[in-house]
Amino acid sequence: MRPDLHGAVQSGLFAALSWRRFCDDTRTRIDACSCIMRTRDYERAMKGGTMSA
Repeated sequence: MRPDLHGAVQSGLFAALSWRRFCDDTRTRIDACSCIMRTRDYERAMKGGTMSA
């Protein structure tokens, strides 16, 4: 692979990864609490418990 092409691929990959990490971090902060509660309710329901609000 040519060095300039390799550099372009690396920088593009880094940009994509850092953007994705930013999106994931933001989504995690927003959804963490509700996601954890949904997961626990779902697991409880799957075990035969009752769903809580």
